[in-house]
Amino acid sequence: MNMQYKIMIGTILVVMLLFGVNGCMSKELKNALNNEDAQVVSQLVQNDPDDISGASLKNYTLRGLELHDLTITNVDMYNLDLQGAKLTNVTFEDCTLTGVDFSSSEFHNVRFMDTTLEPIGTTRYDVKETTFKNSLLDKVGFGDGSKLLDVLLHSLAKGSSLAIVDCTIEVVVEGHSYVFYDSYLENLLIDRTNVEEGVALSLAIFGAENVIIKNSSLTNVDFYGVQAKNLLIQNNQDTLLRVGGEFENVKIVENNDSRIVLNGAITTVYASDNGGGNSGVSLRGDISKVLVKDGSGLGVSFARGVMKTVEVFNCDNMRYLELKSVVIDELKLITLDAEEINSTETVIKKIIYRKCSVEREQLGRKDYN
Repeated sequence: MNMQYKIMIGTILVVMLLFGVNGCMSKELKNALNNEDAQVVSQLVQNDPDDISGASLKNYTLRGLELHDLTITNVDMYNLDLQGAKLTNVTFEDCTLTGVDFSSSEFHNVRFMDTTLEPIGTTRYDVKETTFKNSLLDKVGFGDGSKLLDVLLHSLAKGSSLAIVDCTIEVVVEGHSYVFYDSYLENLLIDRTNVEEGVALSLAIFGAENVIIKNSSLTNVDFYGVQAKNLLIQNNQDTLLRVGGEFENVKIVENNDSRIVLNGAITTVYASDNGGGNSGVSLRGDISKVLVKDGSGLGVSFARGVMKTVEVFNCDNMRYLELKSVVIDELKLITLDAEEINSTETVIKKIIYRKCSVEREQLGRKDYN
């Protein structure tokens, strides 16, 4: 291959890189976008999804866009008004969505893979978030390294279910940290995800069947106002997570170097195999039944709680057992040792105490079984 031919090939490649953005898009699709004709855009993209691949779409209003059974690849979307969209069996792959408005839309079996969802602006005065406000997100997933940066999943409609797997959730603009707000969610899964400091995952989630947070790291994160039948917090690392709400069944298991704070109206709490570092489990609120077992180096607090039955079983080298201002009908302490116990202003109606290396007087009572 002579030098002149090599130069020609190189020039062609450079031109393709420089002008590939929208450069290969059909004339029909360009015209439909410029005319902001959502119906025609829907038809053209539906017929040929590759026509939009690699495109940069900016400042378009395409309300009522409808797509199904296709993959959108490597598309940059900036300041798009896509309110009222209806997407079914659609995958966004390697895309960037900046300030995209999906309000009042319907999503059924939609996936965002290796995709960044982010706001326009860097301050609370100029921010425009990517939002799904008032939308139905039916079996929607974010995964494969996706980033949710100040994304608003507010006022989601009944029937919504979400999976956030292998992602990062992060605050970009101070004061825009509520991911979920006043939303109905049947199921929520957060798995293998880093939730960075300052994120408030929830301020009201209603009617959930299952909320699962596992295999993740949540740094100083609030998760309040949750109503769910089942809550599972499992195998998280280096986590400080504060949870509040109403639950029937809560399981806190196999978390390492993590502090979990749970407060609310709860039927049963089961905490097992938590420990390491400065790990702690803090339970407060109105709780019917609590079992904490098989923890090592764990700090446990029931301070200011009102509980019917509490059992702490087989916990070695407990850093502390906090019972301050707690009201417990029946407390069982079996096979444990604790460095420190605080039982100030404690009301415990009945205590069962066996194989414990702590002094009974530390519990502030004399009438033990």
